[in-house]
Amino acid sequence: MLSIAGRANRDTKQAAATGGRQITLADVPDPKEPVFGTEEWDAGAWTNPVLAAPVVYVVGGISYMTGIGWGWPAIAGAVLTASFAGAAINRGIKKLGVMYTSASVLAATAWTTYAARVPTFDIFDLGGTTLTHLIALGVITLPLLVVWSMLVRDAGRARVTAYQKARAVEARRDAWSESLAAAGVKGWTLQKESKSEIAVSALMRIAPGGTTFADARSRRDALDIAFRAPFPGAVRVERPQGIKDVSIVLITKALKSAFAEPIPMPPVVDEPRSILDPLDDGLHEDGEVGARVHAYQTVATIGRRDAGKSGLTNVRIDRYLSCKDVILWGVDFKKGRFTAPWLAPYAVGDVEAPAFDWVVSTPQAVRDMVDALHRIGDHRAEHGSGDKVAVSAATPAIRLIIDEIADLTGNHAFAEVARRLARVVSKLRSEGIDIDFATQRGTGSFLGDVGRDLLSQSTIVDLLQVDSATEIYNAITVPSATLEFVDPTRFEEAGTVVTLAKKARMAARRAYYLTTDAIPARSAQYSTWRPVLEPGAAAAAGPAYARRWSTPEARALLVKAARDAGRDFAPRHATNPPTAADRQEEPAREHATTATTTTTSTTATAPTATEGDDLGLRDDLIDDHGNTDGNRKYVLILGRMILHAARSIMDDRGATALPTRDLIDALAVIDPDKFGDLTPKSLAAAVKHYGVSSTQLGGAKNPKGYRRADIAEGINRSPDDA
Repeated sequence: MLSIAGRANRDTKQAAATGGRQITLADVPDPKEPVFGTEEWDAGAWTNPVLAAPVVYVVGGISYMTGIGWGWPAIAGAVLTASFAGAAINRGIKKLGVMYTSASVLAATAWTTYAARVPTFDIFDLGGTTLTHLIALGVITLPLLVVWSMLVRDAGRARVTAYQKARAVEARRDAWSESLAAAGVKGWTLQKESKSEIAVSALMRIAPGGTTFADARSRRDALDIAFRAPFPGAVRVERPQGIKDVSIVLITKALKSAFAEPIPMPPVVDEPRSILDPLDDGLHEDGEVGARVHAYQTVATIGRRDAGKSGLTNVRIDRYLSCKDVILWGVDFKKGRFTAPWLAPYAVGDVEAPAFDWVVSTPQAVRDMVDALHRIGDHRAEHGSGDKVAVSAATPAIRLIIDEIADLTGNHAFAEVARRLARVVSKLRSEGIDIDFATQRGTGSFLGDVGRDLLSQSTIVDLLQVDSATEIYNAITVPSATLEFVDPTRFEEAGTVVTLAKKARMAARRAYYLTTDAIPARSAQYSTWRPVLEPGAAAAAGPAYARRWSTPEARALLVKAARDAGRDFAPRHATNPPTAADRQEEPAREHATTATTTTTSTTATAPTATEGDDLGLRDDLIDDHGNTDGNRKYVLILGRMILHAARSIMDDRGATALPTRDLIDALAVIDPDKFGDLTPKSLAAAVKHYGVSSTQLGGAKNPKGYRRADIAEGINRSPDDA
């Protein structure tokens, strides 16, 4: 049985409530189905009480004359009542018909039971006994006759209505067939029709020998004309979702453009989601939510200038930030214009973690970022098991988002970086590392030699408005016919997009409209859900990652973000956001519903250059003072750097002491170059000259570690002679 079933994502119910419907072959039963059916009464001659009354009268007289007694008529009547009523219910007769059936049989039973004991016919007393009982039988029959008349009337009306509906369906079937025939489509018959405020849809069946689906989709313009479409592309033919029968197709005629008005961005979700779940980014014309899984997928967005690439990218960033298991890295070639709204809450000190874990703005810095991705991938491959890393909050996915990738791939000076970037796509997907990139054109001349490699590796391709079908074919080797009734060259509204991906619906949708002014508040609301890299991956990422927010480039991005927000630059963490170890020390925090400002705090910062953060310092000291004195001086300087960094770490965490291993891990994250090779033994050797040593910290496990009070005293103490 055909039925209509609407689709709506749980987090976008308010956006999907547009009246749009999708026709499916699924029959959805009504959980409140009544006990009685909807069939009209079968008004046969035998059901007429006027004709049945004489029969009952004669049966009653015979019962009396044979002397069978009243018991047998009573038993027979009870059996007949149950049988007739049950049969009526089983046939789906309406409630009134079932009641009439029961009342008729009960009346007949009562009369025959009575007539078996009392004479109802007396030939010698026609004016007395006989007439009295005939009048009584007539009185009993009269209300049954009234009800029977009502049943006959309703049955007649139902037949007329059914006939009219059949004629209407036939007329609609003829109308669809005539319109299709005018467009050159033959052998398609209407199965089910659905109407809404924005569209009329029809489920059609292709008869053997009828026009094929492939032939029909090539008649886009002819169908628009035949159906008198209100705008180009209003008539669409597609394979209905969830139906495997290849002879079933869906035709939709839009009555008005559902994309004429922007589709508002849904509110921030109440609970964090997962990158493993489908993430929505817009609505189709019929109100169906457009959503897909982005985990282990590379996404390419292609669209001409002002087609809506930045808007779609911002919507996707918002959906990623709503997940608890995704870290975002960004490449902003627009001098901060792309990422500034997302970084604003962090730049002004309202939140502790930025929306993007790392942002760079020059091709030179992309090299460091790509190298870090390769090292993280190698680390995960070495320490993981199975075919791919299991993405979770503890081991989050990493998505590198690049706006206008042609600035990188089209520059021959950065050819090697581009090739390394392509290898990220082909090699690191199983390690939870993927790329989202956007470009105005997808041609080789625009993207460079690496462009085709990136596009061939993209498992999700979003097409906005493009210049020509030839460009689509050249970019992703997809002929325009494959796009069925969706023509990206004819998209008019910014943000209209069609997705090429496995199991993606081949229909246009419009991305949600997220205003730039709304981004900072949403970024702040997501801030408490931001995961951090697992310690091993963070250490493997290297020194560029460790100082990612300490560079002049990063500071310039944050200053711009604060300035654009109309606030002063005042991030809570002067250098880098909290590490994984920091997050373990923080108490659980509820999801912030609005951006709030709290007391500014500072993370552990690496020592300044005056304290000796140059990796060549040891060699310089040896050159100046000889091997023995040079090493001695270097150990003293290293010990002081460790003490300053350790105090900053403990201050940031509000800790009075840290176990040795935790302190070493935290130091390595701050600066892998200086502190990455520290061991408990080398740490102890470096700080002992300031009178600082490890001690038992107490507690259940009683680990050995360092107390903040001892470290503070060591900083104020002159070193002994190393």
